[in-house]
Amino acid sequence: MIFRNCVLTFHMINDPKWFEELILSLKKRYRFIPIEEIKEYYYQGKKLRNACHVSFDDGHKTLYSNVFPIIKKHSVPISVYVSPKIITERSNFWFQEVEGFNKQRLTEIFKELFPEKMSDNKFSLKELLKHLTIKEIHEVVAKYKTRYNVPDKEPQNISHEQMLEMQESGLVTFGSHTINHPILPNESDEDSEFEIMKSVEWLADLTRKRIDFFAFPNGDCTARELEYLKKAGIKIAFSTKYGTKFSRKANPLLIPRVGFTYGSPKYLILKIFFGKYWDKFKRFARKIV
Repeated sequence: MIFRNCVLTFHMINDPKWFEELILSLKKRYRFIPIEEIKEYYYQGKKLRNACHVSFDDGHKTLYSNVFPIIKKHSVPISVYVSPKIITERSNFWFQEVEGFNKQRLTEIFKELFPEKMSDNKFSLKELLKHLTIKEIHEVVAKYKTRYNVPDKEPQNISHEQMLEMQESGLVTFGSHTINHPILPNESDEDSEFEIMKSVEWLADLTRKRIDFFAFPNGDCTARELEYLKKAGIKIAFSTKYGTKFSRKANPLLIPRVGFTYGSPKYLILKIFFGKYWDKFKRFARKIV
């Protein structure tokens, strides 16, 4: 049976047993491929069949503790999209810092600073923050911490040493995920270009390798960002464009991925199978698996 070529994306993995079960289930149906084979597929005409690439965004510390042992055990190549600033400074992304903040207090600060950006729609607080520039988001977070005497959290992401160890295994390829994880279309031309260009340059210094791969924070981009990627020399980039199958008809800078955070291996296979029609079938899928 032929399965669609696909790219999966994960963030943090708190349950290694759950992740290993997914890997074993996928291994029965797919050939796990490194990101380099996707580049060869688009630029050198390489043929791929029943191919699956596994990717991770952000570089959460569970990548090292819970994922790395499993991919070594089962020889699964992955790509990981990180911020070189976060790794170098041992700091956290804004969305990691706001986790656990009092929602009412955070909303009040949002209203104080940016009343014109409040919406009558029932957006979650994180969705409201995603309507801001990264500088505005950092302003909200900083004011909350100052007002309520909240210390910085412990680092939530991998260290440089862990990154190099994973890279040296030959199973892990690192790509850029910007500097500060902004919603790029919200940014000025100058700031959007900086987030892309500087992240690629800085990450190349950290990994001592050329950076060919990129993942858009939140999957958001415009034609402007695609031009910056080309300028930075990026060959393959991932969006969250709905769908699971990648083909040569797709722009290699806008390859879709399917995200997965919960559920059984059968649930994952159904999600991949239904692709862009998943929303119509997911309630049914939950009942049968």
